[in-house]
Amino acid sequence: MLLNNIGGFISINSFLSTTSVRNLALPFAGDGSSSPSFESVLFQIECDISKRNKPFGSTNTSESEVLFAIGTVFRIENIGKLEDNNKVWLINLILEDNNENERYMKELIASNMTMINTNPTVESIAKVLSSMGECEKARKYYEMTLQNIPSNDVCKIAHITACIGDCEKDDNVALKTYTEALKLEEQLPNPNRIFIAQLYERMGVTNFKLSNYTEALEFHKKTLQIYQQEKLSPEKHCFALTYYNIGRVYNKLHDKRSALTNLDRSMEILSKSSLLVESDLALVYSETGRVHLSLKEYDQSLMYLEMALDTNNRSPYVTKKSLIARNYYDIGVVLYEKGTDDDKALEAFRNALNIYDKLLSTSPEILAKLHDNIAMIHCRRKKWNQAMQTYTKSCQYRFGEKH
Repeated sequence: MLLNNIGGFISINSFLSTTSVRNLALPFAGDGSSSPSFESVLFQIECDISKRNKPFGSTNTSESEVLFAIGTVFRIENIGKLEDNNKVWLINLILEDNNENERYMKELIASNMTMINTNPTVESIAKVLSSMGECEKARKYYEMTLQNIPSNDVCKIAHITACIGDCEKDDNVALKTYTEALKLEEQLPNPNRIFIAQLYERMGVTNFKLSNYTEALEFHKKTLQIYQQEKLSPEKHCFALTYYNIGRVYNKLHDKRSALTNLDRSMEILSKSSLLVESDLALVYSETGRVHLSLKEYDQSLMYLEMALDTNNRSPYVTKKSLIARNYYDIGVVLYEKGTDDDKALEAFRNALNIYDKLLSTSPEILAKLHDNIAMIHCRRKKWNQAMQTYTKSCQYRFGEKH
């Protein structure tokens, strides 16, 4: 889980005893002999001792001990293996000193506590696990919940079935699960129209992931139609989400102007919302930038992509570094195709590569494409040796080390 959350946060649920002397800490990390049952980990923590408001302090002088308080929040900076022992993980943490991020973490904890409430249920535990990205665990708890719902409570069964679909890794299975939930809801005497719209939205997103773009567009339009029929305020966040999804689909269907129209509507709603989540706005900026790129409208594309990057970099709600890496990648493509600043294009591609290299979830194809783009810049500059070396790396990512 930690490997997939570089750039995210980790909070300690007990007092954490550490030492400033590396050799004292190493024996406690283990030697990796118990892997894979138990992993050996050494935490390397960076903290600013001038910050007196931070919950840590020196205790045992002889062992150079530093004690961190319960609930201390760290940012996961990097994860790798020790140079002198590749069986031991080295996790670099930074003591969080960003007031916005601390506020976000407090809100997240408060939100989870609200979901659990004073009397936690199996369902509330599932909701918290789902919000943490622990989909497999959440699914098990949702299935346990489903088993204990009376058979005549069709409404509840439909809602929990939809939640199980949210936790499904296989998109085809998720689509079937949403369809099942939809059938259950529609058989009720007074079906919840907003819930049906939300199911259509989920089915649209899932079809998009499966590259079924025509079907995706139909579902998103059904969602929009229900919201309008139910006379919801057109400024509601749900409209922004639906317009964004419709814009994405139109982009894939090569209807660029319809894509921009819907993305503009989404952007307008989000920018006026009192419940603004900046990461949502960054997604719309990114997609808008990519549409302008496909139209060769480079200046507009660059403007939106840089807005997305700026928003992602400053937003405490963005913990997935892959979003920032994608922004750098797209900016690099714009600058390369524009052909006016190869230095900045190269810098953008290298920034993307630096982030993608650290993410366990990065596909070899993404790394190969980045090396292809860097190699093309070298070719344009007639730096043939560097181009050849970079193309070789690209081939290794695609076909393995022997090629």
